[in-house]
Amino acid sequence: MKTLIFFCLMSPLLSFGQHRKDYSEMVQKFVKYYNGNQSDSICTLFQARANNECFWLKTDNYSTYGEIINYKYLGIDPIEKVTIYKIQFKNKGTKAISFTLANGRFETFRFDTSSEYIQKLLAKNK
Repeated sequence: MKTLIFFCLMSPLLSFGQHRKDYSEMVQKFVKYYNGNQSDSICTLFQARANNECFWLKTDNYSTYGEIINYKYLGIDPIEKVTIYKIQFKNKGTKAISFTLANGRFETFRFDTSSEYIQKLLAKNK
């Protein structure tokens, strides 16, 4: 009985740990492909779209923002329910990306995102 109670209490923590791990692995892949300027590989990280188009192929973010020098997990937006990472770019300084995952791929993805909550997180994590 004690084991069952322990498991029930620890289950949310284990789930959160897996959540962080999955998101961390996805950001690592994104940074690797982004810094390698591998747009086709970045497209594989996204959920399939009905028209089979990948919006990333229509951008030139690498030329504008430059290499990703560093990144750090900031948290989860309590309203938007997106995971937020601080990203330091060579050309554009510090920005934030946010995303959700479904089935091991980006479900939502905001490359340069901002909100009052995100600005507070960025200011707190300088």
